[in-house]
Formats: sequence, C-alpha cells, structure tokens
Amino acid sequence: MTTKIAIVGATGETGGSIVDGLLGSESQFEITALVRPSSVEKPATITLKERGIKIVPIDLGGNHDELVAALEGIDTVISAIHFQSLDDEIPLSNAAKGAGVKRYVPCFFATIAPRGVMGIRDRKEEILDHIQRIYLPYTVIDIGWWYQLTLPRVPSGKLDGSLVFPNNNIIAGGNNPSALTDVRDIGKYVAAIVSDPRTINKRVLAYSELKTQNEIHKLVEKVIGEKPEHTSVSLSTRSLVDKVLSYCRCPRSSSTNSWPHSKAPRNIARCVVSTSTGCLGAYEATTRQKMPYTLGMFLPRTCIPRFKVAAWRSSSRMLPKEGSRKSTSIDSLAVYASRKKQYVMLAIQGKSFARLNKMSV
Repeated sequence: MTTKIAIVGATGETGGSIVDGLLGSESQFEITALVRPSSVEKPATITLKERGIKIVPIDLGGNHDELVAALEGIDTVISAIHFQSLDDEIPLSNAAKGAGVKRYVPCFFATIAPRGVMGIRDRKEEILDHIQRIYLPYTVIDIGWWYQLTLPRVPSGKLDGSLVFPNNNIIAGGNNPSALTDVRDIGKYVAAIVSDPRTINKRVLAYSELKTQNEIHKLVEKVIGEKPEHTSVSLSTRSLVDKVLSYCRCPRSSSTNSWPHSKAPRNIARCVVSTSTGCLGAYEATTRQKMPYTLGMFLPRTCIPRFKVAAWRSSSRMLPKEGSRKSTSIDSLAVYASRKKQYVMLAIQGKSFARLNKMSV
C-alpha cells in the first residue's frame, strides 16, 4: 500500500535526507513537496521534480482553505521547516487537521533537552502542545547530534575546510555519552518510523551511536596525529550562557531576552548550534538507558532493525579535498543556501579517503 507524504523543507539538509530515505525505502511512498511559490523555479526544486516528486506551490501563512485543499488525500505531513519559520507550523498543522491527515511529523529533528534549556526547542514544544490540543495524530522524531558537527579543530588547521562549527568545547568533563546520528541516515529512520503504526502519538529518538566528547577527541587525535584544541566549560548556567554569547557575538535584547533573528542570521546559526552544543554531553538523560524514563523516548533501533546505519568510527569524518579553499559553510548554513560543496570522507579505521556525494549546505 502506498503512503502519500507531503514534506515542507524538502530542499534543506534534513529535508533532503528525508527525501533520500523515503525514495530508497522498501515501503512505497508517493511524495509531495510543499514549496513557496517563489521557489518553484529554483534548481533544488527542479531537481526534486526530476526525481518524481510532485511540487505544490503554497504559502503556509496564506489562505487556510487553500492549504487544506493542498493536503487533501495526504496520509502524513513531515515538516523540516527552517527554524526561523517555525511559527508556520501552526497554520500547517491546522490545515492538516482540516484535511484529515493521519500523522503529522513536526519539525523537531534535533538534540533533546528539557524545557527551559534551548529557546528554539521550547518553541517546538509549544507547537507540539498546539498539535495535541487539536487532537492531530503526531510523531515527534528527534535525532542525535550530527556526526558531521562533532569534528574539533586541530592546531595545524588541516581540518578547517570541513568545520561547519568547530566543536572544541568540552562540557562538564566530556565524559557523558550523547546520542549521535549521521545526517545521511535521518531519512532512513524517518521512512521506517512513519511506516510503523506503533509510533503514532509517540516521541522517537533516532540515533546511531553513543559517544562522549572525550572519545571523539581521542579518535581524531589517533587518526590526525594532533591533539585537538579544547576549552573546558562547566555546567554552571552562567558559564554556559557567557560562552554562547561570546561565541555568537550577538548580545540579547534586554527587552525581549532574545536574539535579533532577522538582523543576524549568521550569528543566530552559531547560537543555535552553540546552545545545542551545551546539551552535548551535559545531560545524562541523553544516555540510552535513561531516555525511556526521563524523556519518554521510543527507541527505534530496538524494534525497527530494517537497515544499516553509518558508524561514526568508519564513515562520519569529513575533510576538505587537497588544495581546496577553506569552507565558508557557516554562512551558507545560516541562510540555508543551496550551493554545492565537495567533501571527502575519512574512514577512521583504514585512514583511507573516498569521495562523498555532494552535500548542500
């Protein structure tokens, strides 16, 4: 039986992985991408169409009836929306309810944390509150910290070309294991999760490995031959906040206690990742044994072993090609540009290099 799925954000990094996972799944999916009318002719959208995906131009903040009509007959809506457009999930979920959608997957797809720790996470929880209030069937899919964002900087700078955000802060001693996920595996998890009726009205954590920050740094040192730079950061709230603000160079507004999103997209992207890094290794609740109890997480690897996921040790490390210029992907990530960059993969065990598929940043 074919499941009809509508995706918001299909041209982004997470959305692209989801599209790949759905198309490569043994389950049958009919995919529709909801895109802004202004994005219909963009290369990334055209590529989706060439892959057999139906393109529906729609303004999520526009007419409610038009949005309901666009979702008529859709079984599952998956949101991988840009973090600055999270509020659009309210009209999207309302329309999904009106259209009789059987499952709504809100845009979580991030590291887990209790309320009150990460502002963007809190907003996502508020959106989930709304989804539950309107009795819309849902599945929350969280993921581990991306393999691709765990790479620390080394003194020689030889890894700089692949550092989106250098991960050199060691939080609370660096010995707490955290869930990790290869971004390329997100779509595989999503395809399996939305095919399983047991995940309706559940929170699911799609992760591949558990590693501590110290373990990651030691593996990098073993392969590269250099000890990564690091800064020790305590779990003191003030220490973490000061570190984030210093890194972002983006002071909060005294009146709103928030960052000026529209005025500083580059800094906001840094803040998003930096505050998330504060959760990496900081909360024991992220360990596999405690997640079902402390966070109510459903763990798909224990009951949906349908595919192989990449191991951090063997497939996650990315280095720039020899002779390539330093990556400016921090700016690209901030605005979700569709430019393509070429990367190569370091297989940690064999110390060999292989070309990766192009990744959009």
